[in-house]
Amino acid sequence: MKLELIRIMTLYIAGYDAPLLKSGIDESRAAMEAVNEVVLPYTTASDSIGYSLRKAIDYLRRARDFDRFDRLTFLADYALPLERQLSDFMHARGFDVHSTPALDEDELFSKNALRKAAFPGGGNIGDSALGRRLFFEPALSGNNTRSCATCHQPDKHFTDGLVKNAALDGGVLPRNTPGLLYACFQYSQFWDGRVKSLEEQVLAVMHSRQEMAADDDTVVYRLQKVYKGITIKMVVHALAAYVRTLTPFNSPFDHYMNGDRAALTALQKHGFNLFMGKAKCGTCHFAPLFNGLTPPLYNRTEFEVLGTPVNEDLLRPVADTDQGRYSFFKIGFYKGAFKTPTLRNAAVTGPYMHHGAFGNMDEVMDFYDRGGGNGIGLPLSNQTLGTEQLHLDTTEKKAIIAFMEALTDE
Repeated sequence: MKLELIRIMTLYIAGYDAPLLKSGIDESRAAMEAVNEVVLPYTTASDSIGYSLRKAIDYLRRARDFDRFDRLTFLADYALPLERQLSDFMHARGFDVHSTPALDEDELFSKNALRKAAFPGGGNIGDSALGRRLFFEPALSGNNTRSCATCHQPDKHFTDGLVKNAALDGGVLPRNTPGLLYACFQYSQFWDGRVKSLEEQVLAVMHSRQEMAADDDTVVYRLQKVYKGITIKMVVHALAAYVRTLTPFNSPFDHYMNGDRAALTALQKHGFNLFMGKAKCGTCHFAPLFNGLTPPLYNRTEFEVLGTPVNEDLLRPVADTDQGRYSFFKIGFYKGAFKTPTLRNAAVTGPYMHHGAFGNMDEVMDFYDRGGGNGIGLPLSNQTLGTEQLHLDTTEKKAIIAFMEALTDE
C-alpha cells in the first residue's frame, strides 16, 4: 500500500506512464481508490484513514485539467498526511511497512526517508571526520597540488563553477564537474555511471592521470607523517563516509513539505506544479531527490539520452561526440546516455549538462522546451527525452526556475 501511495505521489501525478495522454490524474484517482478498497476491510467508523482516503479521492476526482492540477496542495494537504496515517495504520495491525530496502519508515519528503545503507557501499565503515580533513588534502594527488576540494568546492555546493576543470596532463577534463551533494543516493557514479559505489569513485579519481594521478604507496607515505598507521583503504572509506554526510535536505522546498507553509513563494509553488505536470520534468527528475533515482522502489538509477549540443546556440546546434555510457556499455540504447543528476542546488551550480555547454537556467529551459536534440534539429534515433515541444511561455519558464531556486540548501 505504501509503495502504491508513493507511485501516486511521484509518478502518476507527473504523467510518467503516459505523458502524451495526460491521463495521470485519472490514474492517480483509480490507484487511490484501489488503496481504499484494500484498506476498507480493516477499518472501523472511527478510523481517520478512511476519511483521509475519501478526501484524497474526492480531490483527484474534482480535477479537470492535467496541466492545471495543483500537485503541491495534493501532496501537502492530502497525500503526506495520508502517508503518515497509513504507516500508523499498518503498525497498529502488525503489517510490515518495510516495502523496499531503500525506504525508511519516515515520510517521503523527510530527511531520513531514504536509507543510505541500502545504496552501494552504504554498509562500509569509514571515519567521516577523517574524510573531511582528507577532502582538503593535496597529498592525495600525484604532484601534491590538487585535493578533492579543488574541483568540489564547499562554498560552491561542491562544484567548481567551471565549464570543465583543468586536467593534470594538460588541457581540460572531458566533462563538467558533477556536484557531490546527495551523491550517495545513486546506484551509479560519474556522468556515465561506470562505477557503482562512492568508494570505487574515490579510487577511480585518485588513479586517473587527468584528475589526481595518485600512486597509492606515495599517498600513504605522505599521509603517515600526520596520520600514523593509515592505509589506502582507510583513506578511501573515510572520503566516501564524508561524502555520505553531504545530504542537508535544508532547502525552502524541504521546509515547506515539512510544515512551513510560508517557505515557498506563489511563483515557486506554481513552478513546482509545472515541473511535475505540463513541463514533464518530474518524469525524469523524480521526487524527493529530483534525480534519476526511480520510485517507488528507489532501486535503480536512470540514464537518459537528451541530445544536448556542445554549444548553447539552439538555432545552430553542433552535435556532441561524447558517447556517454556507451563508451563502456556497448548497447545502442546507451549511445549518448548520461546519468540524470539531482536538481537540488542546480540553480546555483552552473554551467549545466555533462559538458557544461549551457551557462544558465534559461538556456536549459529553452532546450527542454524545444524537445531536446531532435527538437532543435539533431537527429537521434534513441533519444529518451520527449521530442515534442512543451509550449512553455516566459512566465512558466520563470516559475520553474523559481521552483528550482527553492531546492537550494540554506
